Amino acid sequence: MNNAEANRPIANRFFEAFDALVAMGKIKSVRSYCDPTGVDRRNMELLRKDPTRNLLQPFWLVPLITEYGVSAKWLLTGKGKMLEK
Repeated sequence: MNNAEANRPIANRFFEAFDALVAMGKIKSVRSYCDPTGVDRRNMELLRKDPTRNLLQPFWLVPLITEYGVSAKWLLTGKGKMLEK
């Protein structure tokens, strides 16, 4: 299994959490998430379109965990609940 294959489930959960937070009104847009966190918007959109690309960076997950209460365990393993708060 290469890195892209190993990262695909994590990338899918990243977008699942991101979309849930947008739906809840906690995140306004891709830009409002990316600009202050340093996430490259273009790479985020490329990864959303093709999760097999090896673009996911660990630092993309940090704001979801520290600022929005997404479970690190859930993001990495898929086990437990998405939101801790």
